Amino acid sequence: MGKSNVLLRISNRQYSESVEKKGNSFGRKLTLDDEMEEVTEATVYEKNGNTYITYEEVEDDDRVGGRVMVKIMGDVVEVHRYNKHREGDSLELHLEEGKSNFIRCILPIGTLNIEMVTHKVEVELDENGHGRVFAEYSMNIGDDDMEDRRVRLELTTRPL
Repeated sequence: MGKSNVLLRISNRQYSESVEKKGNSFGRKLTLDDEMEEVTEATVYEKNGNTYITYEEVEDDDRVGGRVMVKIMGDVVEVHRYNKHREGDSLELHLEEGKSNFIRCILPIGTLNIEMVTHKVEVELDENGHGRVFAEYSMNIGDDDMEDRRVRLELTTRPL
């Protein structure tokens, strides 16, 4: 696969996660707290057997755009976000089904350490890099006052 420009749809939904009683047992309850969806132009290419999707974040009133690189290595997805306009504003995610890890989120106001557990990763891309990447993971920021968050991230690419 050579480099090609694609239309990328990014869908990110965050849910608060709680436990509620269901008969004689308990079940997990998800409540949608926040959702973001954007469509942008991206570049998709293959290098050393891995697929890469790169794009510039859309700038708006709340944020200055950064550069994002998604690296897909089989059924493992890494997301690297860098912001050249704000020193120290970066994020790195390693999403591997069944794995738990800690990430360091560096923000202009300080650093957050977040525990992440990846529940599901699905990669459905064709030989041109068109298709879908889906990941579901939980985040625990470590503050007793904050609920755990469940995140569903979906990236879909198609030809321009």
